[in-house]
Amino acid sequence: AGAELVRPLTGQGSLFALPTDSADPVIDLTDPAEPPTLPTVTDWRTHHRERLARASERSVMSATAIAKEHYDRALVDMAHYGEPDDGGYYDGSHEPAPYLDDDLDRAKDDTELVNEEAIPQEFRRGRAGTSIGSAVHGVLQLIDLSEPDDADVRALCASQAWVESVPEHVETIEVSVRSALSTDIVVSCRTARHWKELFVAAPVGEITIEGYVDLLVETPDGLVIVDYKTDAVRSERDIDAKLERYSLQGAAYAVAVEMATGMIVADVQFVFAQASGPIVRSIDDLALRRRDVIAASTRRALTAQADGSRVVSDQ
Repeated sequence: AGAELVRPLTGQGSLFALPTDSADPVIDLTDPAEPPTLPTVTDWRTHHRERLARASERSVMSATAIAKEHYDRALVDMAHYGEPDDGGYYDGSHEPAPYLDDDLDRAKDDTELVNEEAIPQEFRRGRAGTSIGSAVHGVLQLIDLSEPDDADVRALCASQAWVESVPEHVETIEVSVRSALSTDIVVSCRTARHWKELFVAAPVGEITIEGYVDLLVETPDGLVIVDYKTDAVRSERDIDAKLERYSLQGAAYAVAVEMATGMIVADVQFVFAQASGPIVRSIDDLALRRRDVIAASTRRALTAQADGSRVVSDQ
């Protein structure tokens, strides 16, 4: 799904193009009368250390991880200098943890999945909020948005509640799903081309940004990215705080989608699927956040190159 969105890589810059030159010196051994000049031990060790550091640096990051790095950096700036260095990204109105819990908690171990053929003897406790959010996302991924049927919604909510081991919360799941389905952008999917749970990856600077877009909709103005959120929000202040935390993540998706498709992302919408009704908010400063993503990718690469002795683990 979504393969038709990918723009072809041809000519110079193709992933399959062989390099035409190299930054490494080429030693010519054809003339034995002029032996090559070997580097000193110190130079060799420095070069070796720098190459190891670059080879050990993660070349792929998720959109969530990029946003978290930027957010954590703002918190460090605030702790040391009293304010962040990027113009007020952190305003002190919310706590740093948990961060982007709606996305990070959706990652599940395969051992947590319930065997559909068996009746579970007991259900997991203590993380019902996370499981409910995963169930809502699961239903919205599986439902036919071009022709959503009430019976299908009920059946999928029941099955996803079972998969996530929270059958007692099936009504809560259904209310959130119907809340998301009632938004204008999701309703437009009945006629507009769209892609659900779309994997996207694209090179940005020295790294590749990757992630899963909940919903991508093709509109006359361009592509619209939709990110479902099941976080509890109680006030406009809560929404503003969460939008501040999520905006760089959404911008990272936008950058990756534009790089991969060659199409313009006109909007990034966060749909808070609340029982009282959906709340839809867009990134007002999307162009600025795009630049933040590119700057964060470049800064990360420069930091890795400057510190040749540091080895970054994927763990």
